[in-house]
Parts: sequence; C-alpha cells; structure tokens
Amino acid sequence: MDLAKRTYAEEELLYHIELLKSDMIKCGMDLGLDHPLTISLSQELDKLILDFQMRSR
Repeated sequence: MDLAKRTYAEEELLYHIELLKSDMIKCGMDLGLDHPLTISLSQELDKLILDFQMRSR
C-alpha cells in the first residue's frame, strides 16, 4: 500500500502495533516467551495486525 494512501485510522493502528510489539518484546525478554503476559500481548498483537491487513485490502 502506498504510504500516501493510508488513512488516519490505519496510521493510528500502525502506531499501536509498534507500541504493543515493543511491549511484547520487553516482556518476553524480562519474563520469558512462555509467560502468560507475553502470550497475551502476542495474541493482542496478532489481532491488531489482522485488523490492519483487513483494512489495507
């Protein structure tokens, strides 16, 4: 998708994806990849990514 064609909602979603990704990585490094919080963050990240992909079609 062309960057100029992204909507405000898509840009905001990308911002939240990056924040959650950073949180998940930090959590995984601090608590371990199999910690329930890391897994929960990963699942939430998956939902946001899927939402972005569906909007970008």
